[in-house]
Amino acid sequence: MLPEEIEANIHDVCDSERIFSSYEGDKLEEINGWQVRSFLSPKPMMGEDDDGFLSGPYPYPFYVFVNKVSGNIIVASLRYTITNSIIENLNYFLSHRMNKTLQRLSFDIEAIRRSIERGEEEAIFATFVQLDVNDFSSKIETLSISGGDVLGVDFLNRFDVKSFRARQIGLRVSTSFSETCRLQGTGGMQFYSDRLRDLEISLGSVHRSDAIVTNY
Repeated sequence: MLPEEIEANIHDVCDSERIFSSYEGDKLEEINGWQVRSFLSPKPMMGEDDDGFLSGPYPYPFYVFVNKVSGNIIVASLRYTITNSIIENLNYFLSHRMNKTLQRLSFDIEAIRRSIERGEEEAIFATFVQLDVNDFSSKIETLSISGGDVLGVDFLNRFDVKSFRARQIGLRVSTSFSETCRLQGTGGMQFYSDRLRDLEISLGSVHRSDAIVTNY
């Protein structure tokens, strides 16, 4: 299926199903290519009704972005649990409309790390790396390093390449002093809504590194 067909089907679901609505808030920035919608949850998902005095639905804004080349989709909201619920509902309607569902992708964090260390992406820096430790005894399981350019120094090169394996990485673009996104090997992603163009640049780098893994 072509990217434009995927995008059309998702937007059609969001336009026609009552559990979704247009977005009328200001929490998420709207820019070209990024659709902002509201998910009308029948139950509270951010602790706003702990006393049981309110009744639903509870509106939660979310992004939908479809890559025009690859067809890869980003669905993102304020919390991971909300995003999962949105995807479950999208998949329910998509399976009935086109007999297809969204499939989770994952990131090869090691491939991203190696690409940056080799200098293949001059516009991208690593601001954070979380590593699984394979050496130095079982008393150390993980190691986290943060900074402005943590892979631009020879710190990790002082150890054997098999001593660590990257499981999470933070990225920033060269034109910014702030972290753009943080990627997890499982496919999870955190990013800032006011840096969406920087996110697109970062994900372009990830794509060139052959670090997006299809799990189906």
